[in-house]
Amino acid sequence: MINRIVVISLFLLASCSSQKVVFEKNSKRSHSSSYEQTYGFFLWGAFQNQKVLPKKICDNVENIESIEVKRGFEEVFFNFITGGVAQVNLYVPKRAIVYCKNTND
Repeated sequence: MINRIVVISLFLLASCSSQKVVFEKNSKRSHSSSYEQTYGFFLWGAFQNQKVLPKKICDNVENIESIEVKRGFEEVFFNFITGGVAQVNLYVPKRAIVYCKNTND
């Protein structure tokens, strides 16, 4: 019983996270993202990076509304089952999301 409690507690401690940078707070964005991609990092992500270029995705710097990096349930689950609780972090997925302004006004 205690083992189950420990495992569930550790899973809950490996929580979801989100970092969002908002450039235009009151724009008329559609409710869907303009770009969404999940990237996988191995062994703590050491010496690995992924570049997302929102300027190209939104066609111009002025059309960028917000950029978000997320770890939802799916990402936390995959991190957990690949040793994330033991701080091994064999696989750490993160999701990048770019929102562009709705230019169809």
